[in-house]
Amino acid sequence: MRKSHVQGLSAFLAIPKEYAFAHFPHETTNITLQRPGKSKKWHPKFYRRLYMLRGQWLDFVRENHVQVGDICLLLPTKGARKFAFTVHLFRMTAARSRVGTNSRSVSSCHGISNPNMALAVDIKEEPTDEEHVSSESDMHGVSNKYQEEDSEGSFEPPYIISFKSCLSQSQKKMVEEKVRAIQCDVPIYVAIMNKCSVKIRYELEISARYAAANLPDRRQSMVLHYMAKSWKTQMVIRSGSRWFLCEGWPNFVCDNGLQVGDICLFELEKNERKLTMTVHIIFSEQL
Repeated sequence: MRKSHVQGLSAFLAIPKEYAFAHFPHETTNITLQRPGKSKKWHPKFYRRLYMLRGQWLDFVRENHVQVGDICLLLPTKGARKFAFTVHLFRMTAARSRVGTNSRSVSSCHGISNPNMALAVDIKEEPTDEEHVSSESDMHGVSNKYQEEDSEGSFEPPYIISFKSCLSQSQKKMVEEKVRAIQCDVPIYVAIMNKCSVKIRYELEISARYAAANLPDRRQSMVLHYMAKSWKTQMVIRSGSRWFLCEGWPNFVCDNGLQVGDICLFELEKNERKLTMTVHIIFSEQL
């Protein structure tokens, strides 16, 4: 488990694509998690396009006291009608004292009778730092130029760009300067204004890669802060996996004179009672 898996309201669990394709639903839906010998069940949502668990995954983490460094084995539950998984949890302290790097010793030491079951979930040595950065960058679509590791060996992606958007060299330079100055604990969401967001529909679609990992999975009010002013907007979800800012967003656009080509950087405020994002704007004239 890494920080992004167990810490903060936006905690999520990434599922390897090959394993998800073989054992998880082929649509966005809830699955069932259960500990061995326990009756309690959790029903996190599996996002098919993103190969990740959210929602009650955070409840599972909290109620089972999952920590950074712990190991979770998700094994398909035999005989279950729907997608259900038995989760074997190995504590970091126990793993350090009792388990080496050999995956078969993990399965035999913790009561999993069939070693092949453990191997089926791709238990192997931890990837190198370079391999980990590459794989997570591919999944989240984040810039990796300024990805850095913290003292515990995990990294925090600096920003996530809106879907199908591409920054020019001058835009990239200014965005990265802004991101470094903001120093946010969670990724910054970078949106380049287009006709749909500032002219035709007056709606801002938020990339599912960012939203699934950092925003609620239900309709909710969102407060936008910019230059000591606030705007109340509505965040809605359509087709199960597309997040939009609609009601209130046109007011934000008009009040701040946003135009096609302007760039908005959205900083999620963690300690606010309401869902809140501070917006940093780079106007096209500045580029």
